[in-house]
Amino acid sequence: MAGFNNAPPTSEFHRHSSWGRTRRPKSITGADATAVVDVNSLAAAKAITDAIATASKAKPSSGVYSTENQRFLHLISVDDAQVSNIWVYHYASGRWSELVTAAGASIALAANTTKIVEIAGADLIAFNLVTDTTSVFAACSTF
Repeated sequence: MAGFNNAPPTSEFHRHSSWGRTRRPKSITGADATAVVDVNSLAAAKAITDAIATASKAKPSSGVYSTENQRFLHLISVDDAQVSNIWVYHYASGRWSELVTAAGASIALAANTTKIVEIAGADLIAFNLVTDTTSVFAACSTF
């Protein structure tokens, strides 16, 4: 059978552009071992989002990170780095809000610790660091 080829044309292949279901935590910065950038206030996070004409289709700028609707946020602080607040954005409401514990307390991260927080599919996330540092790392996962 000359000329027969089992390989489908390249147009038949679908390459997923999102993370999908992840077991290994994936860095929200897009590159492993890259620290997150501080957003000093909720107003600053809102200004970044307001600058995006169609937030659900554009990539956020520095300081605001896409979670790809993952379930868990893995926070790691190194040296004396600390996190005082975490803010989340949902495309459905088009609003930022602070992520808090069930008791209503701010979610914070002490120096030299790791914390896993359920974010339940928030679309975007931003952090308020206690000091302007490059020693806080964040990743997301489904499991």
